[in-house]
Amino acid sequence: MNVNFTLMNMPRDPENTKPSVFAASFLYFVALSGLYILPLALGFLQLIFGNFLLPEINSVMQVMYYLLFIVIPLLIYAKRHPSACADVMRINPLSVKTALLCTVAALIAVYLSQLLTVLWTILIESTIGTPPDTGFQIPTTAMGLGVSIVTIAILPGVCEELLFRGAILGAWEIRGSKRAIVISSLWFMLMHGTIAGMPVQFLSGLMLGIIAVSTDSIFGGMVFHTVYNAATLILAYVLNQQTNTPVESAQSTLDAIGGITGVFELILPACLFTALLVLVIKAIDADRIKRNGAQFGYPAAVKHDLGFAEYLVMGASFSIVFLYYLEDLLLIMGWI
Repeated sequence: MNVNFTLMNMPRDPENTKPSVFAASFLYFVALSGLYILPLALGFLQLIFGNFLLPEINSVMQVMYYLLFIVIPLLIYAKRHPSACADVMRINPLSVKTALLCTVAALIAVYLSQLLTVLWTILIESTIGTPPDTGFQIPTTAMGLGVSIVTIAILPGVCEELLFRGAILGAWEIRGSKRAIVISSLWFMLMHGTIAGMPVQFLSGLMLGIIAVSTDSIFGGMVFHTVYNAATLILAYVLNQQTNTPVESAQSTLDAIGGITGVFELILPACLFTALLVLVIKAIDADRIKRNGAQFGYPAAVKHDLGFAEYLVMGASFSIVFLYYLEDLLLIMGWI
């Protein structure tokens, strides 16, 4: 029995049109390298200017990072391999209904991520130590909020989707879309470099991968990612404007929520919002099935062994990741 696994607007031979694992791994390595290079440049500028114009310098650095270490490398690859990028980037239209469903999913995910972060932080504090504050700088003015929406919501929402749900997801799809979603989600999580954010970042990567494959459009993930980051930023801004009460640094997260009773009070809404999010994701996928009745993504193709070059580049990337997580672990344990 012949089964057609080809999605609408997808080619029949992904092996000949998808970017190689080596290319995706190299793009990932470049993006990781930028996370080390630009902070060094920022430190140099601070030596010159001090903290004067620090927020503005941070914003410029954020823009420079996405342009120099994600967008330009992707454009160079796209110019040299136009046939690969035409398919892998999934530049297909997104219906208004699907865009609204992606927006709703992102808003639900914002609340769910807050609950999961609290529960995960309690586990870290009870086993390792206190996680450092690695969140974004909360703006204090409306203008600062607008700038932050561009640098923290829109830029990552567009550029990171092109890298992770574009190049990386596409490169691994020859091994099956489901495996590719898991691998791209792991790489997405590892790039953020924080132990405290691991569960939320991995689950977010899974949702973004499912949305990209279900909609067969890079724009679905961009909508979700941008709305998620923007809503998180706006929520933090509003809460920061409304409260003037300093938080006791010596108080643990478990004590702050009322002990074990507070944990159980968080688990129930976390389960409810998880179920709600699953229903919305299923609605997005149901819209795809109704539209073209296609199989979910690509099936696993013939086994493809990785070569020395792929392992070398991935090893270099994971060496950088290891240093990130080692530093974060030592900060949590209070050793540095």
